[in-house]
Amino acid sequence: ADGVIFASPVYSWNVTGQMKTFIDRLSYTGHRPRLFGKKAFFLVTTGLMGADDVLKYLKTTAWAWGFECAGTVGRITPNGVVPRDRTALNTRLLKKGAASFSAGLRRQRPLRPGILDVIHFYAMRGNFSQIETVSPADYQYWQRQGWFSPETKWFLNVPLNPLYRVLGWIVEAHAERSFRNYTGQ
Repeated sequence: ADGVIFASPVYSWNVTGQMKTFIDRLSYTGHRPRLFGKKAFFLVTTGLMGADDVLKYLKTTAWAWGFECAGTVGRITPNGVVPRDRTALNTRLLKKGAASFSAGLRRQRPLRPGILDVIHFYAMRGNFSQIETVSPADYQYWQRQGWFSPETKWFLNVPLNPLYRVLGWIVEAHAERSFRNYTGQ
């Protein structure tokens, strides 16, 4: 699939149990991201509040897996009769979200990584380069992807801000040192 829609009602300021189980079953994908170039759309519904919290959780999870966020909608649908103005607002939000997702699906080139994307990559590389015996599956995945190579700037071969790369090297060195200190290696 070129894109995935993640949808969940808000249950106590979080996703449903079924969605949480789905996320937990795929948690290894956060260590072995593989969904770069794929777009994600996030839809949550709530009776009153919690939509922003759940959207943030879903976006962060999918981001760690490699997805590009191509749209979000948080619908508020109060119990009982939904006021007309709320129905109209929800319809506008859905149309805007669908247009954003559609535009994301049509965009062929991946977005350039931001500073947090780069920090994430280099921190992971710093840690994962040290875990060959601790977590061989993760280590081997990163090795096969070529992400340990000094020439590799990010998960994908895309233009990278040179200042981000310098910051990334600092983060990577700190991550390696912290891991070695933590494990006594």
